[in-house]
Amino acid sequence: CGRLARLARDRAALARSEQAQARLGVAAQVADAWYQLALLRARVRIWKSTLRSVDILYRGTQQKYAVGAAAVLDLEQTKLLRHTAESGLQQARAERRAAQRVLDVLLGRIPSAPIVLPALRPASRPLPAEPLWIEKARRAQPLLRIAARQIAVGNAQAGTLRATRLPTVTASVDYGVDTVPTPRVGDLGWEVFLGVRMPIFNFGAQRDRIADADARVAALRAARRSVLLQI
Repeated sequence: CGRLARLARDRAALARSEQAQARLGVAAQVADAWYQLALLRARVRIWKSTLRSVDILYRGTQQKYAVGAAAVLDLEQTKLLRHTAESGLQQARAERRAAQRVLDVLLGRIPSAPIVLPALRPASRPLPAEPLWIEKARRAQPLLRIAARQIAVGNAQAGTLRATRLPTVTASVDYGVDTVPTPRVGDLGWEVFLGVRMPIFNFGAQRDRIADADARVAALRAARRSVLLQI
């Protein structure tokens, strides 16, 4: 009997120890779940604040780009930052919901059931298409308008210089008398004058001027392409 009593007491002590260990394990799980939930709530707040700041930055960049004060690269970078903030906020909210469910299960707030955690992956939405007003703003860039006008002026100057190399043909028609002192009806008639004027090329100087004008136009076009890369 004594041995059976001691064995029963030992088994009871072991059961109490296992119960205490289980309680401590549950308490540790609850504490860890609560800590994870608090951490994820803070992360959601941070992502919300980040999204607000990035949205303000994006709207400001849109306004600057509309007036030509910002490049298209700046606009795309701020758009990417906003998309990243939206994806981060969506993921943090999903993780927060999962942590809240785990804590509810540990505290017995809902019936115990298998927990299916959502697939936590960034949003797969593509970046929004470039609005029509951005394309209109690009065409209305002041630097592009100035470059286009300079190219037009350069083309006109080059065309004028090329025109000076062509011969000029003149023609005139007169009706009357030529050298008869006293005009008579039989002396009246038509006179036609034709003339051709050839330009002097100054030993290739005119050709050099045309080549210089073409080079200026090419430089202006290259400058316009550089402006397009910057906006």
